[in-house]
Amino acid sequence: MQDRYAGDIGDFAKFGLLKALLAEGFSLGVNWYHADPPENERDKGTGDFLHEDGRHPIDLKYFMCDEPLAKALRKIAESDARSIAQLEEAVLLNPTKTVYYDEVISVSGRSQWHKDALQALASCELVFLDPDTGLNVKSYGKGAAKSVKYVWDHELSDYLCRGQSVVLYQHRQHKALEVYFSEFRQRFLAMEGVAHKPVFVLTCPKGTVRDYFLFAANEEHAARISSALRKMVEGPWGKSGLCELQNFEI
Repeated sequence: MQDRYAGDIGDFAKFGLLKALLAEGFSLGVNWYHADPPENERDKGTGDFLHEDGRHPIDLKYFMCDEPLAKALRKIAESDARSIAQLEEAVLLNPTKTVYYDEVISVSGRSQWHKDALQALASCELVFLDPDTGLNVKSYGKGAAKSVKYVWDHELSDYLCRGQSVVLYQHRQHKALEVYFSEFRQRFLAMEGVAHKPVFVLTCPKGTVRDYFLFAANEEHAARISSALRKMVEGPWGKSGLCELQNFEI
């Protein structure tokens, strides 16, 4: 997550999902995977971003899903200095049930950064991982500048192995849908801490297509996650087309 993306329609669905999970009684940890934009994403002459994401505002027709949330995010998106700090300061989530970890990732300090995140979010039943892109890909190794845009498999596993449920943001890849989900299924099966755990997928198709993979630590958590997702897709969020459930099992 980069500061310049704060407040767009992606955040609207994201916070809608997190509010639904909090309503089911979860204590929530938010790891923003806060990343500064790599310099190779800027024009060397002007300093402008070569590919400007975060440009999808929340359309007025979607305010019916959660008008106070939509107004708060629109205000942030239209400000001169969009930031993760503004998202936290707006108190969009129950402050008594939510812990944020917003330290900036660095390539060289990644290992300590992850240890600090684990410690900061240790008390939370459910942890949301919010990278720019999703799980790491083969084209960027751990020493690459763009590696800060991804979650590494072992980082996800570390939360699951100590009994926490996890929500993972994943940017939809340009692949046939059956191939895309099949590859993730196989990857999760090989990942420590994932086998035999219930996994759900919520897709938010407006703007950039986003998938949220929800890993339940146990059956009790699975029931609460299922209830949150069902209420979303059966209510205004689903009826407006902002989110839909996928049939996904591992």
